[in-house]
Amino acid sequence: MVFQTFVLLSTVLDLLYICRALMELAWWVWDSFLRPMRNLKEYGPWAIVTGPTDGIGKESNRLARYHGLNLVLVGRNPSKLSLVSTEILKMNRSIEVRRIEVDLEGDINEGMEKIREGIEGLDIGIWINNAGTGYPYATFLHEADE
Repeated sequence: MVFQTFVLLSTVLDLLYICRALMELAWWVWDSFLRPMRNLKEYGPWAIVTGPTDGIGKESNRLARYHGLNLVLVGRNPSKLSLVSTEILKMNRSIEVRRIEVDLEGDINEGMEKIREGIEGLDIGIWINNAGTGYPYATFLHEADE
């Protein structure tokens, strides 16, 4: 009798463990593949992308293509900035792209002033920093200092 109770209890616990694992798997599949994309325009119609000319920054066109966001591209190479903005506008004719040429490795105060002037009057909802300067961890823009 004691052995049968132990076997029954062990089986129930095993089933609960399996159900939990299946629920975690189902949540992961939902979160990774099935959940609808977040509407990034609810934060504002403009996104700033620093370092948009190389590496992961070149993927800034996805903000325009998938979310319809207008872009402010901040980089130090005017010819690369022009090339990237032209490519983005070819794929997404319904958006606006502005370019700000600034070297963020130099005087950061001067660079921030150029950016402030370039975004004056724009409703910026997203800032993506690919320029190689920043915090060692992700942070919300309103929580970050200049």
